[in-house]
Amino acid sequence: MLQFWVLAALLILLALLFVVEPLVRARRHRIRQEQMNVERRAQNIAIFRHRLAELDEEKAMGHLDDSQYDALKAELEATLLTDVEGEESQALQAGTTRMRWLALVLVITVPLVSLGLYFKWGAYEGVEQRLLIAQMEQAEGVPDVEELLTQLETRLHENPNNPEGWFMLARTRMSLGQYAQSAEAFLQLAKLLESEPREAAAIYGLYAQALYFASQGTFDQSVMGAIKEALDRNPEEINSIGLLGIRAFEEGNYAQAAQYWEKVLELNPDGPNSDAVRGGIERARALIAENELQAASGSLPDTDAPQLQVTVSLDPALNGQVSPTDTLFIYARELNGSPMPVAIVRKQVQDLPLTVNLDDSTAMGPMAKLSSLEQVEVVARISKQGTPTANPGDLQGVIAPVQVTPGAQSLEMVISDVIQ
Repeated sequence: MLQFWVLAALLILLALLFVVEPLVRARRHRIRQEQMNVERRAQNIAIFRHRLAELDEEKAMGHLDDSQYDALKAELEATLLTDVEGEESQALQAGTTRMRWLALVLVITVPLVSLGLYFKWGAYEGVEQRLLIAQMEQAEGVPDVEELLTQLETRLHENPNNPEGWFMLARTRMSLGQYAQSAEAFLQLAKLLESEPREAAAIYGLYAQALYFASQGTFDQSVMGAIKEALDRNPEEINSIGLLGIRAFEEGNYAQAAQYWEKVLELNPDGPNSDAVRGGIERARALIAENELQAASGSLPDTDAPQLQVTVSLDPALNGQVSPTDTLFIYARELNGSPMPVAIVRKQVQDLPLTVNLDDSTAMGPMAKLSSLEQVEVVARISKQGTPTANPGDLQGVIAPVQVTPGAQSLEMVISDVIQ
């Protein structure tokens, strides 16, 4: 902000130059006028003395009698009295004093009034936010980016009418895997754009996407509500359509999933995720053909597909730290890779102990599947906030590494760790 205040000070000084410079010029003119008046007064006095000396000489020589001398002397004195430079000098001095006071008042009031008006009607908060945004654009991936995000978030809550700031905050939170915070920022941005339905629809689509990731691929009520908000404003909002395709795929409705994703390609054939969408369509069509072939031949499903049968229980010592309705997430994710699960099941603490199957049927989508990996990490987490993102106070158990092999393998896990 130092640059901003230096620039503001320079602009105020420039304004003062325009105001004070005419006053200084007027004062200099008055001083020159006073000097001319003093010189003229001195000349008039010298002339008076010279003429008076001539009258004295004329009287001494007998050319003038007393009455004539007195009359001429009175006339000469009256002429001298018409020189009122003394009064003019006083008026000039008074005017100069007023000019000095006016200049002093302007030097004080112009900066104060300028700053006061700026803080009332200016955009100081916007300047701060824009500088923070510029810093974040340069600092993504740098250790202090979290501090910048916190500062930007504080400024946005103080002055929320800044779409660019909300988008930067949401996008950065998303890239850092902070999906719940990203969703909140996208929601604030969507509310700002309500007067522009298509723009608001795009942001609601991103909001739905963030909620989906925050729930580790669960199409809960909040995700479906965000999708509805987007499609109500724009039936061709591609993020929402893509999510509906994933949901249809998870439900085994491969034909509908392919239709949704074909619509996404139709609307945005050169999008950054177009190759993944095409891969999803091919996978959906392959599964349709496979199901049709199995139905025609009466064959059984492939028993060689990887399947993790995970039995989960809670350490009795932690019973007092949970409630029956706390959310339980059990999922597998790539070892030392993406934090996104390739298979996930959502339950509650009251269901413990339990056994769940993690396989391709519990994948979050066709682009990331258990069968596509060689090693995974299996996690069971009890979330106090209802989100799979780890938070202090959550309880969890982890098994790693787990080798992904054909067929079923059994794993036993005890939730015994408290996340600090």
